[in-house]
Amino acid sequence: TEAAKKALEKQKKQQQQSILRTLHSYLRQMEWNEVSELRSRARVPIITLQHRHGIQCDVSLGVSGNTHTQQVGELIALGRDAFFPLTAFIKVLLGQLKLDKPFNGGLGSYKTYVMVAFLLESMTKDSDRAMLLSKPYVDIGYYLLAFLKYYGNPANLNSHTEIQVCSACITFTQSTLVTTIQKTFASSEKMLTNALKNGIVSINGIRKTETIESAPSQITHQSSASFLALIIDAKKLKDSRGRSLEG
Repeated sequence: TEAAKKALEKQKKQQQQSILRTLHSYLRQMEWNEVSELRSRARVPIITLQHRHGIQCDVSLGVSGNTHTQQVGELIALGRDAFFPLTAFIKVLLGQLKLDKPFNGGLGSYKTYVMVAFLLESMTKDSDRAMLLSKPYVDIGYYLLAFLKYYGNPANLNSHTEIQVCSACITFTQSTLVTTIQKTFASSEKMLTNALKNGIVSINGIRKTETIESAPSQITHQSSASFLALIIDAKKLKDSRGRSLEG
């Protein structure tokens, strides 16, 4: 019966919480563990950890890793060369704004992967755009703006949104920060589009106007990095990378 099923699920969750409490007590004693938190009341009980070099990971029980691993592999194959750089940048953007923790209502890695793959799949239906997904034609700036514009539209990202691609399916009913995330994408797209149009860049945190004669896809590496610094904190990113490389 339904009542028996709920009772079994409750008992299973209590067992998971008990095991994770014991494990968390042990992990807190590890020298490499800079920050850790047990979120026993989350829908899926979890321990979040951060290594002293900045590496983060989560520990949970009762979640099928094989299924997610297979789905992520499908998403990566679908996105080809555009997948990794695009998802990496989106994760940095969300992380710096504290919008990347699903247990706090944010957008986790898995949902980001699905969102990116869905967008890239939609764009590959156009044969000309599909060519950009394969080396040496991949233009990450083009896809970044497309991602921000699409998911910056409240009609495409809200608490009722459901996205299906490959064998993956995600919803945002539990993502309490989804409206903030949607507005973040919208404002970022607007800022970058305006900057490209007017030649505005950010160098060492200072906004400057730079004359760019070429098309956006032909902007130099230094200039493009300066454009992206309008929406992310480049210094914070550099410091974070430095800590992760410390021996």
